[in-house]
Amino acid sequence: MKRFLSLLVLIPVVATAGRHAGFSEDARNAVDADGVVRRGVLEKTDVISVDECSAHSKKLKNTDVLVEGRVTSVCMNKGCWLVLTGDESDALVRIKFKKYKYFVPKDIAGRRALVQGTLMVKRISRKAAQHYEDDRAAAAGRKPHIIKKGRVELTLMADAVEVAPQEKPDDDPS
Repeated sequence: MKRFLSLLVLIPVVATAGRHAGFSEDARNAVDADGVVRRGVLEKTDVISVDECSAHSKKLKNTDVLVEGRVTSVCMNKGCWLVLTGDESDALVRIKFKKYKYFVPKDIAGRRALVQGTLMVKRISRKAAQHYEDDRAAAAGRKPHIIKKGRVELTLMADAVEVAPQEKPDDDPS
């Protein structure tokens, strides 16, 4: 009887292992009527660029910030992270969502985004750095570079994000 009860408890746990609460393709791909991808509510008003965030990372470490940048890559598995880059430098900030609360569409590279959350300066392992490089390369349609060692990276644990609609070319009449 104890084994049977133990199995009844374990079956749902094992069956849902690897899934994230609240994940669905519909939720991940949801876009508001105005074309903006919104997850959570932006509350801060003082916007800083990715370049400023990088330049002042020691001072901003472990503080809540509202960062603006261009999305250059997105997790191709579930849309659980994205990378913002600066406009004036090669600075980047990896965006992750607290407790996998939100997911974003996988086709948002190239768009502008505002992200609010806690900035952290983290050392990531060689294996994690290689995983991120593999995802970036796959999204860009190129062969990944070989990563030989870990690195320090700016990570924003996000509470909220807004991704602007795709910019139209200047010669687009619509």
